[in-house]
Amino acid sequence: MSFDHTQPPSPQQGPTVPPPTAAPAPAPAAKPKKSIFRRWWFWAIAAVVLIAIVVPKGGSDEVADPAPAAGEQQAPAEEAPAEEAPAEEEPPAPATAPIGTPAQTGNLAITVTKVEPGVAQVGTEVGGTLLGEKAQGQFVLVHVSVENVGAEAESFSDMNAKVYDAEGREFEANSAAGIYIEGNDSLFGEINPGNTLQGVLVYDLPADATPERLEYQGMFDFLGEPAVFSLK
Repeated sequence: MSFDHTQPPSPQQGPTVPPPTAAPAPAPAAKPKKSIFRRWWFWAIAAVVLIAIVVPKGGSDEVADPAPAAGEQQAPAEEAPAEEAPAEEEPPAPATAPIGTPAQTGNLAITVTKVEPGVAQVGTEVGGTLLGEKAQGQFVLVHVSVENVGAEAESFSDMNAKVYDAEGREFEANSAAGIYIEGNDSLFGEINPGNTLQGVLVYDLPADATPERLEYQGMFDFLGEPAVFSLK
């Protein structure tokens, strides 16, 4: 038995076809551009412009007056006339009654009947001893007559009578010296309606002082005008 070692014929070979190649990867899509309204610098510029429009220069809400043209003078601002305060009227000074003429304060009609300046002492000397008072300067004795012209009892006291000298100094009555004058009721006395009190007011003034006037203010008449009397 024989074996045929002849190989079978190979199929007919055509032209060589290259294997298919993979398609190239698509190019990445372009990154979309941001809108101008999403840019930070756009809003920063817009804010600056808005502030410049709303807030005037200098931070003031008032619009500056336009500068006057060359050669034109700006009229001065008119000033409102100042209101003058009404002048306070001083109350008239009370009339001064001369010696011998009565002046009334409240329900008391007072008359200065006599003035004795330059008195060195008041009282009585007994055996070389003075029962009285000596003046530091000079005693001025003012004799008064006081009538109650009201309908009720009134009080009179030398404490309410002041003497003023030519320099305007004020002096109070010396009641301690007044008690040594006999029959003196002017220290303190009650006067019934229609009655009259006679007394002497004693004042210790400097030796060179000149008594000028006496003023009497009622004990309970604080708001009334005093009665004023001339002592010259």
